[in-house]
Amino acid sequence: MRLLDILHRVSNWCVGLLIVLLVSLMVIDVNIGVFCRYVLNSALSWTEELSRYCMIWAAYLGMSFAVRDNQHMGLFFIVEKFSPRARSYIEIANRIIVMIFLVIVFRYSLNHLRVVRIQSSPSLEISMFWPYLAVTVGMGLMMLENLRHMILIKFK
Repeated sequence: MRLLDILHRVSNWCVGLLIVLLVSLMVIDVNIGVFCRYVLNSALSWTEELSRYCMIWAAYLGMSFAVRDNQHMGLFFIVEKFSPRARSYIEIANRIIVMIFLVIVFRYSLNHLRVVRIQSSPSLEISMFWPYLAVTVGMGLMMLENLRHMILIKFK
């Protein structure tokens, strides 16, 4: 378990740093776009697209943090009415259902990546593989966090 905890902390640090970099890039990009449009009177065509892709990546990476911290929506007031043992069974069932959903979305996102890799974005002219990869990476990170929670429930 010690090695898993170290890997978990390192991966969370890397994902957190990537989120900070993406949001920072998005802020800089939006400011450049506003400056060029309203001060220089010459809009850049790529700023909106870049900020959109940064937001998508930051959101999907941030979802893994929400899973890690149990910050997704839930009906906790109903679950708290059950005994502690029943609560753990409900939590395991919930985690299994979430894992099935994540695996399905992950699988279909892999299939989708094959389709969009030949398409290119209008302004940046990059492969659409890179923006859509955010879904696959986000689902993978959420699956790992969900699996970690399932292991921790077992060892309670």
